[in-house]
Amino acid sequence: RFYLHRQDNAGRVHFFDGTPTSVVTQIGRDEVEVVEWLGLDTMTENEIQWFDLAATPSEADFRTQSDQDKVVAASEEVKSYLETTWDKTLAESSWQRR
Repeated sequence: RFYLHRQDNAGRVHFFDGTPTSVVTQIGRDEVEVVEWLGLDTMTENEIQWFDLAATPSEADFRTQSDQDKVVAASEEVKSYLETTWDKTLAESSWQRR
């Protein structure tokens, strides 16, 4: 969980606990697609926009020959959302009750 905080024409990404990251997007400097994807262009001064960021494996095949020779063991059963301590903490945090 992250949030974007707009100040002037720029938006800085913060971790959910308020810690700022080095990611700053600026209207007029950065690609329009990025500014629009983050919603910075529709935000007002000092507005905060929350967002979640997740990743999935790429469909592209970036394996090398040595990667193809490796044997991959089956992983443990994947836990569903809210089964891990971290997810329970996030679900019970104050931002969820706003």
